[in-house]
Amino acid sequence: MSKAKRIRAVGPLRKVVSVMVHMPVSSLLSATAAGAQDGVNQLKNIDVRALAGNKLELRLEMTGPAPEPLTFTIDEPARIALDLPGTSSALKNRRQDVGKGALDTILVAEAGNRTRVVLNLDKLVAYETRVEGNSIYVTLESAAKSLSLIHI
Repeated sequence: MSKAKRIRAVGPLRKVVSVMVHMPVSSLLSATAAGAQDGVNQLKNIDVRALAGNKLELRLEMTGPAPEPLTFTIDEPARIALDLPGTSSALKNRRQDVGKGALDTILVAEAGNRTRVVLNLDKLVAYETRVEGNSIYVTLESAAKSLSLIHI
């Protein structure tokens, strides 16, 4: 029995291993590194910092190019949700307590091929998002400015 027949891979690697069995080791290592780069983008960190005017800025740091988030709001209870397509979570904790400005907590949940970041607020405030390289920035207005006052 040849070595190729004795190699047994399980799961998604089964096809990759069966194709690469007769490749030189250097080719196999190159293919493995390329596969890791093609992997799912990961949310690796969330930083919160205060800005002038009692605003808050969140920086969602990714392992690769940041996707354009799909966002929606909920009035009761006040929440802003950001869906990050093609993203998994590499965060150590699913919950981050903030307690600054309008932001109480940040919750992160992974489902399917996306990660949802939920900002739990004291009250709904205006916000802006922007993508720059490997980061998604979310700027929250001051808690003193409610969303209903901004949209007259």
